[in-house]
Amino acid sequence: MPTRSVEHNRLPSRSSNGPDRSGPEIWISAISRLQAQVTYNTGMIDGHRRQFQELENNINRLHHDIGGIAATLDRVTSEMRSTRSAPEGRPDSGDLEILTSQVTRLSHKVNEVDALGMALELLKNRIRKCEEVT
Repeated sequence: MPTRSVEHNRLPSRSSNGPDRSGPEIWISAISRLQAQVTYNTGMIDGHRRQFQELENNINRLHHDIGGIAATLDRVTSEMRSTRSAPEGRPDSGDLEILTSQVTRLSHKVNEVDALGMALELLKNRIRKCEEVT
């Protein structure tokens, strides 16, 4: 079995940035990538900042709108309370006369029905007495 020396087993080391780059080139490449990442991140942060500002403006507008709605509800509620507590106006005297006459007529009709019911009961009693006699 042939023996290999340790030196033959070693592969030449290569950096992941390309074949045989010098030290300064590696640093320049790394700094360039970092600058690109910083630029990207700065753009994203600016975009998020604009979105947050827009959200804050929308929230303030909604807060203002809700305050307006609450004020309107309070105003409507107080108007409803004041109309409920206000005494109702007197009805027209002509309307009262019509209602009074209708109630009077209805009362007379009820009395007539009661009188007819009593007459019917008396008639039933007489018929029973006649049937008992016969």
